[in-house]
Amino acid sequence: MAVITDYLGVSIPRIFESELSELLAPILDRVGATLIRAEPPTYSVGISGTIKQNRCGRVATLGVSGSALSALRGADCYGELLMAVGSMPHNVTRLDAAFDVCADAVPHLRLVYRLAKRGKISLGRKSLRNDQINQVKTPRADGVDSGTVYLGGRRNKIQLAVYDKQLERLTKGFPDPGLLVRYELRFKLPGLSLHDAWDPSALFWSHLPDGILPTYDGPQWAPQGDGFEMDTLPTLLPAERLKRRVWASDDLGQLCRLALQIGPAGETYLVSLVKKRFASELAAVEKTGLRQRITGT
Repeated sequence: MAVITDYLGVSIPRIFESELSELLAPILDRVGATLIRAEPPTYSVGISGTIKQNRCGRVATLGVSGSALSALRGADCYGELLMAVGSMPHNVTRLDAAFDVCADAVPHLRLVYRLAKRGKISLGRKSLRNDQINQVKTPRADGVDSGTVYLGGRRNKIQLAVYDKQLERLTKGFPDPGLLVRYELRFKLPGLSLHDAWDPSALFWSHLPDGILPTYDGPQWAPQGDGFEMDTLPTLLPAERLKRRVWASDDLGQLCRLALQIGPAGETYLVSLVKKRFASELAAVEKTGLRQRITGT
């Protein structure tokens, strides 16, 4: 079996968000995507896949789940999605690479867990700590404990999950794929590229710990992603920061709508409450300043 991309996360400068949406539209149509949430735009693809666009500050993000990627490959338009992203400045922020083995998962899980506990597995330069080695046991129909072994913490740039893919599929109500164990490396490395997303083989095999699966003799992975840089924002004066915060505040908008429910006096009442709150904050600041002058702290 080949190594496949099982999750793809990318970011782009937000000024290209509309352009990316336009390029994605015909691709989403071809895979029969259904809009399930307007904000942030989230699409259902295939049986259980999702494609989600979002915003984070001055960047826009795109997340494509494993099932959605499978649907894109099946519709022969995965390459088109990568070309759409590649036509603008971009950064691959996360890539999950998966490799399936047609075998009983239990011996694999036991081996990986045992090697990790003995300090024989590392993900990067440092050995794994005990709190970075976790096992979730799930009983199969035959009564044998199977499940998942997780190596690495959430903050690690590389994580490894080894799990019983057959059990997962059966639990979700899908047809029985037969004996199947999945090795999934989850990357948040600098230098990830769309080339890796298209063919993650070198990325996967170059980072899979030794002693788990047969030795790989293919090309070694090298970082190729260029990423992009954002210009440094100018330092804003307090008045400009206050103005932006006021207009961006959902809480303040809700307070205004609540004041409207009071009637004509709602605006005056809201302003009076804001003034009282301001006076309270001012008194606290002045008291703190006085205390600091007295104590010298």
